[in-house]
Amino acid sequence: MEVESQQMNRVLAFAGKRFDTEPDCPFRRPPGKLVLRHATSGKWYALFLEVDPAAFHLSGSSPVPVMNVRVKDPVSQSVLVRQDGIFPAYHMNKAGWISVLLDGSVENRTVFSLLEDSFFATADPKEVKAYRPPRAFVLPAKVSLADPRRFFDTTDKITWTQSSPSFKAGDIVCIYAGAPISAILYECRILETDVAPDAEMEAAFPGRKVIRLLLLKRFPDDAFPKSYLAEKYGITNIRGPRYLPDSLIREMEEKR
Repeated sequence: MEVESQQMNRVLAFAGKRFDTEPDCPFRRPPGKLVLRHATSGKWYALFLEVDPAAFHLSGSSPVPVMNVRVKDPVSQSVLVRQDGIFPAYHMNKAGWISVLLDGSVENRTVFSLLEDSFFATADPKEVKAYRPPRAFVLPAKVSLADPRRFFDTTDKITWTQSSPSFKAGDIVCIYAGAPISAILYECRILETDVAPDAEMEAAFPGRKVIRLLLLKRFPDDAFPKSYLAEKYGITNIRGPRYLPDSLIREMEEKR
């Protein structure tokens, strides 16, 4: 770009380190200069431009460096454009994009966060899984199939049906035993996904891949019962995999 800023260079360096993305130059003339794309789909997740400050009702005559990024949540967008240095998108759909000045008006950590949010808002599911940070899930265990209290009697590693394609190594998985226990009994970490099942697992769940879990903590029945999960964290009706709040995982870590 003809107009560069130290902040823009930091943003491009962040994109290269975080998402292994190098900018390209698809335009031969203004208004666009540099684009960051997804490796798989080729879709943009950021556009860098030189913009006349008058477009944002700013003083001065020299072009200002701007980053356009996607904002998925309309409520977040309406809040963001009220902040200094952030505007409705220039040369993009204002319904889902914003323009961020790269002249120091917006602090680096906010700019990096907006770029990261834009990456995930425009990514396909495989990219989201590959680049997202670890998350925490809860999985139900039917007492009618096996005694959940005995899962880790002889080993600290077990396999489990891969009930969600979004699971990735490093995710936390908590095992919830159904009635009559009705409580979280274990906190585990996913060691591996997309594992071919053994003969016994294949017979019980044909066509399903499995994940490999490492036990982190065993909890007594009264540590995280159904009533406590519902009252404190609003977690009810655990019939399949669902996300767990960070606050619950922090509480579990304190009890390790």
